[in-house]
Amino acid sequence: MERLTLNVEEVQVSDHERLWTDVAQLLRAQLAESVWFSTFHDVTPLEADAGTLRVSAPNSHARDRILSRYLGMVRDALDDIGEAHRQFTVEVQEAEPQAPAEWTETAPDTREAADDNRAARTGPSEGSGM
Repeated sequence: MERLTLNVEEVQVSDHERLWTDVAQLLRAQLAESVWFSTFHDVTPLEADAGTLRVSAPNSHARDRILSRYLGMVRDALDDIGEAHRQFTVEVQEAEPQAPAEWTETAPDTREAADDNRAARTGPSEGSGM
């Protein structure tokens, strides 16, 4: 008899990821889809101590909205999963520094090139004082 062995990698989910997933599932079930996507969709958990649920919002508007309109719902969700003792903090993600824009030379406008060529052939204009 042959034995079949499967190698299954265990996916390790950190405590803060599990906690935010549990809270997010409860919130999503209660919120309109438009609110979920505009406010919570891009929120991600951050590492924190055992007494804190720390998340990162994509911008200050989302952070302010969570803290002013939905903090009670987040607290209720923490209570529902037995984590009411946790502090809840929302930070704004730092934007990654953008690389400087590349400078590329483009062909001159043909109208400008024609004017330059005409000026070179005819010399300075009459009103230039030369």
